[in-house]
Amino acid sequence: MDIGRLLESGRHAGKTAVVALAITSVVLPPYAYAQQGSAPGAKSGQSAPIGAPNVGWPRDFDVGDNRLEIYQPQIETWDGDTITGRSALAIGPKDGAPTYGFAQFTARAQVDKSAGLVQLSDIKVDKVEVVTAPDKVPMVKAAIDQRLPKNGLVARLDQLQASYAVNQKIEALRTQPVDNSPPKIVFTDTLTILVPISGEPAMRSVQGAPAYQRVFNTRALILQDSNGVFHLQAAGTWYESSSLAGTWLVTPKPSAELQAAASAALKQAEADPLLNKDGKAITPPPAILVSSVPTELIQTNGQPQMLPVDGTQLLTMSNADHAVFMETASNSFYVLISGRWFKSAGMNGPWTFVASDALPADFKKISPNDPQANVLVSVAGTPQAKEAAIAATIPQTSTVKRSTTTTVSYSGAPQFAPVEGTALKYAVNTAQPVIMVSPTSYFVVVNGVWFTSRSATGPWVVAAEVPPVIYTIPVNSPVYYVTYVRVYSVQPETVVVGYTPGYMGVMVAPGGTVVYGTGYVYPSYVGATWWYPYPTTYGYGASFALGAAAGFGFGFAAGWAWGAAVGPAWGPYWGAGGWNRWGYANAGVTNVYGRWGGSATVAHAWGTTWNGTEWGARSGYGTTARGTEVAGRSAGAFNPYTGNYA
Repeated sequence: MDIGRLLESGRHAGKTAVVALAITSVVLPPYAYAQQGSAPGAKSGQSAPIGAPNVGWPRDFDVGDNRLEIYQPQIETWDGDTITGRSALAIGPKDGAPTYGFAQFTARAQVDKSAGLVQLSDIKVDKVEVVTAPDKVPMVKAAIDQRLPKNGLVARLDQLQASYAVNQKIEALRTQPVDNSPPKIVFTDTLTILVPISGEPAMRSVQGAPAYQRVFNTRALILQDSNGVFHLQAAGTWYESSSLAGTWLVTPKPSAELQAAASAALKQAEADPLLNKDGKAITPPPAILVSSVPTELIQTNGQPQMLPVDGTQLLTMSNADHAVFMETASNSFYVLISGRWFKSAGMNGPWTFVASDALPADFKKISPNDPQANVLVSVAGTPQAKEAAIAATIPQTSTVKRSTTTTVSYSGAPQFAPVEGTALKYAVNTAQPVIMVSPTSYFVVVNGVWFTSRSATGPWVVAAEVPPVIYTIPVNSPVYYVTYVRVYSVQPETVVVGYTPGYMGVMVAPGGTVVYGTGYVYPSYVGATWWYPYPTTYGYGASFALGAAAGFGFGFAAGWAWGAAVGPAWGPYWGAGGWNRWGYANAGVTNVYGRWGGSATVAHAWGTTWNGTEWGARSGYGTTARGTEVAGRSAGAFNPYTGNYA
């Protein structure tokens, strides 16, 4: 067997038809090693891996009137001479949104340790599943089978081992349970703003206003005067209260002293004004709810209205901004929050978590054409839940110039805390997730790109590889979200990077359904002049949607009733430019690589249709039994594609 000839032929995609290389390009690891001996601070001119094929992902080709797209494979097992793995795929009309599925494959692996090569042969597609379009399975399998290389291919042993090692660590993490402790759930039929405080209030003096202190660990501007009275500015109105958790009343005429203190405080650190899109005050002023614990506010347009769900014994709260159901057999309420189900005998609680595979059977009977159909994404075992779980593995990729640089700002000198269960440490006094691998090896993710440096303060260069140990960061760490960002391949001048929705907070829970947030409460860092919020799960009205016309999406519904949307402000969200950037947004179509301008070229996104238009351009996701279009109401109320509501 001429391994050298096979290796050479494996470098040319044209000689293997496109090989959709879903299966055949197991040669490409989740991250690519640079040359042996490369250091974290290596310069951008560093050579690419020897023998690394210059193959971009995803791979796509036409199948009749459809387009088939296959994403980089993941090696699942390596047992003796047998390798198994799977690749996510997308199939759909060339001018429409795709349906997601996966292909499982096996291959024989003959290792030549002296040459550092592995010959892959007998590559077979064992299973193809397209959960919401099973009729497409034969077509997809035949298309892949036709493009498999008959003579097999050869991969570098170190790359294949690296791929397997990283995937084993990642898969082990994916089985860790998220925290499903119920948040504080508050129902109201009054227009209300939820103002969260990140833990116990951290009070800081206001320079230039000695009679006032500021609650520093909140996005809103909250001041306390020398008499102990709290003052809050929100939605263009001043409020006051004797306690943070008490009743907030509108201040008829704010004093000049208060307004001067507010101006001084904002010079120290900006605040979210909690205004609507046009920047005007909300009238009449909404009510205020301040909370220092995880809280979800459920608002109804007037008194709750319950309507039957066709074909079930369920009732739905038709005028709520969340999915709220009552099961008539037990008179129990069920509410869907951030992809998690909670149950109670009454709207005032107490609430308990219900696994998505332990819901009453009637939830699976909800019609895909029902106005509440988006909740099927969160009902285990439904085609919609399976497809959403696959969509959550599809990366947004980009080719980044290796000459790209970044900077990291700290509040004072860098301070590090241990990452529980690992030898790693993370920086606590910066908005960026800086990871210390060793005293001379640091990594940071900025807008979906890994950078590395020999020092915590830089200089930072684009990383050509990421140590597998970083992918062991557990789910209870505030920097866990970086494990969803990868380096896929390296060339002399560029690096292909990518992130899956977990980077934005969307992940697959052990029950097989997608959720937003880990559920863990991470203590934020509060310094003398700034505070850095960590990922939070509740308070934004995080919602999912899935439909034939628009695909899979998620967004944030908080603030819909009064016109000012409130979204996350951590990690990739804060990188968008500060407060109040994410309300009404379908974060599923967001491309953080666009922030790099000409330094990054974006490949196909997991949130776009074939013709490059965003799902967000579509106003609906299906049709009702009456033939009218359903406004995509994620979680029964909110459409993350458009920002529209029921």
